Amino acid sequence: MLAFLFALPSQSVFGKVAVPPAALSEFWGGIEADWMSPNKNNVWTDGQREAILEYCKKFAKQHRPQSLVPAMIEDLSRRPSEVNAFIYTWVVLNWNAKEVRSILTPFYDGNDALKKQIAADFIAAIEEAEESGN
Repeated sequence: MLAFLFALPSQSVFGKVAVPPAALSEFWGGIEADWMSPNKNNVWTDGQREAILEYCKKFAKQHRPQSLVPAMIEDLSRRPSEVNAFIYTWVVLNWNAKEVRSILTPFYDGNDALKKQIAADFIAAIEEAEESGN
């Protein structure tokens, strides 16, 4: 499991070392360490990417977005990470787009510029998936 990476005293593929919000501990607890890229460029192999995508799909089917989307935004605002943003987007894309947009709207309309950008990125990914038929 990935939990050991959060205790490392240095930078990891997850950005600055910090514990994710409690609402996301189950999610990160299910990520296998060998799914994550060991290189500094955050490049996944096809096998790693497929494993993460499948896990995100399964996790989304078993959980509701109401508490997790706000936790994802909070996590990305506290620990900005391109890797985590990709992974969270893969979860978000497996939920009902209309429902997720309604959760994202207060963040998008809010005054916190970083949270607004995170919400905008999720919305853009949803729109792109809808346009491509995914």
